[in-house]
Amino acid sequence: MIDCVQFMFSLRRSYHSVNVAWGNMCNRISLALLFIGCVAGASAQLNSSVLRQGSWYFLETSSDDAYVLDGDLLYGDMQLSAPIPFATLGLFSSSEGPLQEENSAHRAEGLQELPTHHVDENNNGLFDQEDAIVFYSHGPHDWILESGEVSLSFNHYSDVAGFFFTPDQGSGLQATQVTSISSTTTVGDYDFLAFWKEDDVNLYRSGRRWLSNPMTTTNSSISWNFDLSNKVNAAPLTVALRVASASESNANTQLRLNGQSISNLSLPPLGNGTYRDVARTASTSITTTASSAPSTFQLTYSTSDPQGKGYLEDMICHTRKNLIPSNGRLRFRDVSQVQSGGSATYDISVSSGTPWLLWDVTVAYAPFSIETSQSGSSLAFGVATDSLREFLAFDPSQRTSFPRPSYVGTVSNQNLRGIASTDMVIVTSSAMRSAAETLANHREQRYGLDVEVVTIDQVYNEFSSGQADLSAVRDFMRMLYKNAPSPEELPQYLLLLGDASFDPKNRVSSGSRNIILTYESPESFNPLQTYATDDFYGFLDDDEGSNIATTSQSSDLDIAIGRLPVATSEEAMDLVEKIIDYDDGGHFGDWRNRVTFVADDEDNELHMRDADELADWVRLNQPNLNVDKIYLDAFAQVNAAGGDRYPSVNEAIDRQLFKGSLIVNYTGHGGPENWAQERVFNREDMAELTNNERLPFFITATCDFSVYDDPDEITAGEVLITNPNGGAIALVTTSRLVFSSSNRTINNSYIENLLPVGGSVPAIGEALRLAKNAIPQNANNRKFTLLGDPCTRLAIPKYSIHTVAINGNPPGSYDTLKALSEVTIQAEVRDENDMLLTSFNGLAIPSVYDKVSDLSTRANDPDADIFTYQAQQNLLFKGQSSVNNGQFTFSFIVPKDINYAIGEGKLSYYASPNTGIMDAAGYDQSVLIGGSSENPIVDNEGPQVEVFMNDAAFQFGGLTDANPTLYVKLRDESGLNTVGNGIGHDIIGTLDNNTQAQFVLNDFFKSALDSFTQGEVYYPLNNLEDGRHSIRVRAWDVSNNSGEGYTEFVVVSAPQLAIEHLLNAPNPVMNSTSFLFEFNNPGEAAGLEASIEIFNAYGERVQTLVYPLSPLEGYRVAPGELTWDGRDASGAPLAKGTYLYRLQIVGSDGRKAEACEKLVLLR
Repeated sequence: MIDCVQFMFSLRRSYHSVNVAWGNMCNRISLALLFIGCVAGASAQLNSSVLRQGSWYFLETSSDDAYVLDGDLLYGDMQLSAPIPFATLGLFSSSEGPLQEENSAHRAEGLQELPTHHVDENNNGLFDQEDAIVFYSHGPHDWILESGEVSLSFNHYSDVAGFFFTPDQGSGLQATQVTSISSTTTVGDYDFLAFWKEDDVNLYRSGRRWLSNPMTTTNSSISWNFDLSNKVNAAPLTVALRVASASESNANTQLRLNGQSISNLSLPPLGNGTYRDVARTASTSITTTASSAPSTFQLTYSTSDPQGKGYLEDMICHTRKNLIPSNGRLRFRDVSQVQSGGSATYDISVSSGTPWLLWDVTVAYAPFSIETSQSGSSLAFGVATDSLREFLAFDPSQRTSFPRPSYVGTVSNQNLRGIASTDMVIVTSSAMRSAAETLANHREQRYGLDVEVVTIDQVYNEFSSGQADLSAVRDFMRMLYKNAPSPEELPQYLLLLGDASFDPKNRVSSGSRNIILTYESPESFNPLQTYATDDFYGFLDDDEGSNIATTSQSSDLDIAIGRLPVATSEEAMDLVEKIIDYDDGGHFGDWRNRVTFVADDEDNELHMRDADELADWVRLNQPNLNVDKIYLDAFAQVNAAGGDRYPSVNEAIDRQLFKGSLIVNYTGHGGPENWAQERVFNREDMAELTNNERLPFFITATCDFSVYDDPDEITAGEVLITNPNGGAIALVTTSRLVFSSSNRTINNSYIENLLPVGGSVPAIGEALRLAKNAIPQNANNRKFTLLGDPCTRLAIPKYSIHTVAINGNPPGSYDTLKALSEVTIQAEVRDENDMLLTSFNGLAIPSVYDKVSDLSTRANDPDADIFTYQAQQNLLFKGQSSVNNGQFTFSFIVPKDINYAIGEGKLSYYASPNTGIMDAAGYDQSVLIGGSSENPIVDNEGPQVEVFMNDAAFQFGGLTDANPTLYVKLRDESGLNTVGNGIGHDIIGTLDNNTQAQFVLNDFFKSALDSFTQGEVYYPLNNLEDGRHSIRVRAWDVSNNSGEGYTEFVVVSAPQLAIEHLLNAPNPVMNSTSFLFEFNNPGEAAGLEASIEIFNAYGERVQTLVYPLSPLEGYRVAPGELTWDGRDASGAPLAKGTYLYRLQIVGSDGRKAEACEKLVLLR
């Protein structure tokens, strides 16, 4: 909460009249504004920081005022060695309130040494215990005058201002004095401006509009005080008020001043609509009278809705006060005498006979003294009044009544301003610096980039006077951008290594995830217009920085930006290691040739049309890539208790991630927990992914999938990127509600820039920069964020593979590949110059696809239509071949089940090296497939099929866990049929003889090395029930002879259950969790103990918890009764990962009940 802070104007823009106004409500106040430049030389570009050497101590203040730094602070709190020479000490700052977002706005160029007043009691030049320094502090907030209106520039990031004290790097700078002038006009009063704001509540947890704690029907009013003492009796009081209401009914607010009603505001109900505003607002500006005394304002809220809530957003008041100091000081300014060529003598009524000082503090970090005449209780000085100026009168002898700054701590030496140029900047916290430097070293070695790692506190120190401010990071990047010696040395990438929060002041959250600020939109109440974005940091040109989501002011991103949303050093290092592992290319495979498009159903097939258009663009323009399509409406929909579901879609996505995919692109509805209304691809499933060897890059054109600035919820996108065992390498994803039409625009633009036709593939962050710059600059654009390292490059193979001959025929004279004919294909790996790469030795994975097929969806929903689309998915052969000196050969027999119409098939190649990280890929779409061989092979025996669980060492009836891998070995002299054209000759698995839930294994078959007669299948099974299971696998050879294999296995079962439905919530676990279960003998529970043992992935017990049970109401243990804080037996926090826990209850007669479950620890 911000109490009644009485602010003067901070002078930033030239203007001659000011309105106190919001919307169309305004009351004119005659004001003018003087723009005073900073001290000489301060505007020059600095190439070093004053913090680069010497000793430094950080101090904070909370308001515009005269502050005193005394011996108790220096030698007590700061523990400096006395005495310090005045000549070498210094106080530095650049604080003028929150930094303005416009790049063209004036700001101090680095920390400035503040002119101060020295109190040297014995004139020995040393700062002794009884001595002091008086200085002027500009507080954290500000007033902005623009287009004739005055508005509060409230600091959204900090409630304090920062100062740096040095005992050895200063010059003992004191305020210099200028001569007073004579004037015939004498003035004894000034303009008083103050505001009241409580920033306690953010209704939508988004944006910058924070409100007071709510007024309700039972607690209907709030009150606050303004000190109007010394008010000019005849002067009116102008009040500007903003209020909000969240009510289903009409509401009203009444503002009272000292018990008298001065304003009534009506507020409409919230109204209807899925995306209605979370609050309705009203504002007014009124003029009234008030006495010269402390005054009380009271705001009362009323509504007929018993659940309705009212809020105060802020209130500003303006009046005239007499020039009478309080507690030895007075800050003031006067507009009444501002005119061209004007002047005035100001007469201040002082009560002390000791000498007073008068400073001009218009430029807060460059005050200067003005000569005064003091006689009795009169302190007078004369100045020119052709512009508005701000003054501070103070009596140094009353300094004990002045506030003291708060001492925060020492400051290490730093010199960000000394960085001449760099390719990449990583901004992180001190705790995560080690992870950042590990990544920086990798980027320097892998890509040859110059990378600078800086902490967020270092940036704040040099660019926002030590206080959190969004613009500080942007100003730092802008310095590097403006100072680059050449275009080639411009910064390219900014990585924010640390999570963000919509609550930068930690008002409603602990702050553990508030690490690197993100831009929050000015709008907070409209769900469609509020957003968070990191794009702000990338607008570096002079005319950019404001209105970043409007088409009226075009802004182009100048650097690529990404964020790693981690909260701890452990999370940071895990993610950095995942990125390095991906870059180093150790996990080869033809998954690098695969792109997957997932599309939602309903909405008149809109999402499928959008996804299909983009998928076909990739298929046609990037033929190296094989496109898979998972369209929800193409799968069976199941009506479950919670609504319609697509279990087969979940299985398809799981299988696709198991196989691997370079890119996964989703279009449709979604949210923080999953995709689609049918809840596919759930957050809990993402946390369990173990696909670290085949990490996809996700693009999610859906709502709210990655709300990275909510500190109290780890959303699905964040789980994907931070999962240490798998998930995603990065995501281009959304942080708020988005529109499907705009999603299509940015999705198309991004894919076209990420996979340019005929061009080199850019880094994922650079592609997003180009994509955003190419489309309209609106709020939907800003809602798309890169969670990942912006200079990561997709694992697209570097070298190319080309067909040399088919059955001895060179390109251009291939024979048609006919059913049951034997085919031999020769291919080779070539370098960037299209020359045979004889140094390449390794493994090739050739795949042969039949022609493009026409497919149709099911029209599952009542208003749905059948959607037709094309896919090239019928796989005739997939093998493994040895590559020697850049060349390889493979053979196979064309299956009988091809589409007999002659048309263009596709050869798809992938090759990985035995050494090194440079792999290869290629394609050939000139091969014709169709018809029957004139000399078909003859084969009347079916394939041999052996079925195992996990590996070949498995024994029939053996034990597995609930998530085993099906392993199948197959052999046939003609080869296996994997065409999958829907006529019943697929490789099919059947679990527990359930023919209604069979699964196709074609895509998981891979031939043995250099042989098409044998191969194997690896296929994941998930969430199997305890007990005995059977699995049967039927396969067909290319001549359509079948063979079958069978095995049985036992999923390890808990003992006879007396405990049921054991779970913990929340799961995944961040800080703590509660264990819940049902106990079959509630009458016996009282007096018994529940023991919970927790085991890590290695089976080691890391914690044992014992809880006395309370009497149960029903069968379920009450939530919160059994809790755990994620620590081991020694009290140390456990590493994130999956843990098994076992619950045991021993009855009074020795009977035992046990149950086991898993939890995921994410912190």
